[in-house]
Amino acid sequence: VASKGLFDLVERAIAPLVKQEGWSFHRKDTCLRVLIGNGAHIDLPLYAIEDGEFQRVKKILEDASIHNADSWKGLDMMTASAFGREVEIDKILLAPRTADWVASDPKQFADWFDRQLDIFGPVLRRLIRYFKAWRDLRWQEGELKSMAIMILCVAALNDLDKRPGDERDDVLVLEVAQRFPQLIQRGNITWHPNERPLDDDWTVEERDEIVAAANGLKRKIEGALLETGHAKITINHLRDGFGTRFPDAPDSVQIAGDAKIDAYQSAPAIHVSQPDVGTNVSG
Repeated sequence: VASKGLFDLVERAIAPLVKQEGWSFHRKDTCLRVLIGNGAHIDLPLYAIEDGEFQRVKKILEDASIHNADSWKGLDMMTASAFGREVEIDKILLAPRTADWVASDPKQFADWFDRQLDIFGPVLRRLIRYFKAWRDLRWQEGELKSMAIMILCVAALNDLDKRPGDERDDVLVLEVAQRFPQLIQRGNITWHPNERPLDDDWTVEERDEIVAAANGLKRKIEGALLETGHAKITINHLRDGFGTRFPDAPDSVQIAGDAKIDAYQSAPAIHVSQPDVGTNVSG
């Protein structure tokens, strides 16, 4: 009852802005999604902590003179951050629309992801965007959530022999795409051993479908980057994999000098029937 009321409250609060901007709502079970156009959206998950935990942490911060009691009517960002660090993980609850509240701490995952960014650099964000584009092209709704893609990209980069550079997204996309099918098939997609894997509820059929789609993407990227020396064909393969968000700009593709030779040499031999040449007389 409380979680449903919280969703209704938030929706009413932002409804005037949504109407003013020409946006729309999509009511999901674990968040309120605002569709803002051009395929973009903002998800608004709702969290709460138990009253007893709130009072416990409030007293800790008051005793530390971080804030006086009267200031708790409105938390500023610094106080909210200090508060969040003190709350026990299992006391932070995610509000669903139709089920019971679920223990879920988004800050723990955010901190983990920030550490991965420190390790791998900004290319990690770009890789995630590429593979989200593939996911969005392949499924409007499905089991492969954005959080799972983030974890899979990190796992793939951890499998590399060295830390990725920031100058060749094409090479890294290929490296990650070649690892995706095996990582998905192996399962246990989680960022922390104490967290429930995101693929725990996948059926065999759902996993097989996602693995098959990942293999299809791998073949498209290999076709684009390893098996052709033609810019337009490269672009076509990449747009088949990532959708129309990938620009149709063959002029931006730089083909290495030996790429065509490599493509021809790596292509399998094609067996054809022997032609009937007939007889002739030279002279």
